[in-house]
Amino acid sequence: MPGSSLPLPPAGPYKPGAIEIQTALKNAGLYTGAIDGKIGPLSRKAIIEFQKANGLQADGKVGPKTWAVLEKYLTGSPDDASSPSQKSP
Repeated sequence: MPGSSLPLPPAGPYKPGAIEIQTALKNAGLYTGAIDGKIGPLSRKAIIEFQKANGLQADGKVGPKTWAVLEKYLTGSPDDASSPSQKSP
């Protein structure tokens, strides 16, 4: 029908998926499990460790404040962004 469209999702803060969270935690060096898209005990432990290390409330949940810091690790460590060509021999 002309003029009809699907409703858009409500605007709000971005909510990352489990794969993004696990990838960022792995890049941060805190998650050693499989990137399987499931937030289990190992993922939860890594989230809490990340939160503690970054002065965030260590509740094991990736809310807006945690994600604001964690998302920097999604494509690698923040150090990679400043010196992408340096690698250890």
